[in-house]
Amino acid sequence: MDEFTWTFKDSSWEQDDSSKVFKIRGIFGQKCEIEPIAPLGLLLGAKSHPASGVPCEKGLFPSEFKSCPYCGSNLFDAHGSYADLWLPPYGAGNGLKLFPIKSTINQKVGACNEKASQFLLPSRDGRFAFCSTKLGAQKRLLVSVQRDSGQLWIFRPGATKKWEVLIGNAGEDTLPAWSWSLAVDSSESGLCLPTDKGPVWVTINWASSSIKVDRALGRSVGGAIRVGKYLLAPVLRGDSFTIACRKEGDTVWSECSQSLIPKLFCHSCAGTPVKMPIWAFPSLTRTSRLHIGLVAAAMFGFSVQILLMV
Repeated sequence: MDEFTWTFKDSSWEQDDSSKVFKIRGIFGQKCEIEPIAPLGLLLGAKSHPASGVPCEKGLFPSEFKSCPYCGSNLFDAHGSYADLWLPPYGAGNGLKLFPIKSTINQKVGACNEKASQFLLPSRDGRFAFCSTKLGAQKRLLVSVQRDSGQLWIFRPGATKKWEVLIGNAGEDTLPAWSWSLAVDSSESGLCLPTDKGPVWVTINWASSSIKVDRALGRSVGGAIRVGKYLLAPVLRGDSFTIACRKEGDTVWSECSQSLIPKLFCHSCAGTPVKMPIWAFPSLTRTSRLHIGLVAAAMFGFSVQILLMV
């Protein structure tokens, strides 16, 4: 068997001349423990071979290749047509598929009469939320957060099994749907999620198809948001309310100290213009009653709004 290893910046591939197939062996400097569950076309920009009836048309090729080393055919982006079908961050907020204007503008008038394709959830049971983000990949992936288990699922267009779950879980959350949100950093390297055991920063090890979780102290009482270079998450620690924050580039969580929150303004909901990022979360009093109100806080030189209804 003739085998040769190609090593590139973000990946390494094994070339098997006997079967004329390339196999992924390493991602982002780490040896692959299992076959990555994310589509390699979206994860690494892998190339596909045009259908031509030759043995080398099977499988994928490194993104750095322009033509097939066996037959000379020009290669094309695998999953390239799927890259713009999901609009970040949440689609319609309920996981429904949205198309950019450019992909629908040329559709025929009669297209509205065509039957839609069935889109299956990752599992028959569970509470799911969806987002479109890179998580270290070259192109955006469709990711499903199973809120009742804390598991993350990856959508795989073109595969027989459409959804695969990553190893590990971030923790369950029981927030009402109107209060839940996630946030990503500007480079979309990870996810900030609320959980009952505190907000978490989740990153993916694609070589092992597993998640790494860094958890802040407290119990999440609302979703996460990003304001500027900061990821912010409201938490309760005992009877004390505070805001956990994580600045881009930091490896640990920190707290928004009083010096960083110079003012806290309370307003009524009616007639208040919404021009800033929004938090919406339930706040339990000592008698366990649910309160909602509208609070605007000046933080780090920028503003954020918190929704707390009565």
